[in-house]
Amino acid sequence: MPNILTRLAQTIESRKDEGDKKSYAAKLFKRGPEKCAEKFGEEAVEAIIAAAKGDKKNLTEEAADVIFHLLAVSYTHLRAHET
Repeated sequence: MPNILTRLAQTIESRKDEGDKKSYAAKLFKRGPEKCAEKFGEEAVEAIIAAAKGDKKNLTEEAADVIFHLLAVSYTHLRAHET
């Protein structure tokens, strides 16, 4: 599992500065760290609701979204504080 998270983090980082209009990550980063944090929160709430309902399929999908957005928000905030 750590290898998968490392690969995901590397993919997110590589897309940060891409001009690819199809890249969700590039669009998200362009909107700034606050939007990354907002999306992380939204996805976390959706995962909690899916868990409360016992909806395993939706919980799995939302958990993946939470992990993606957690890495995105972490990346944007860590990079912002490195300078």
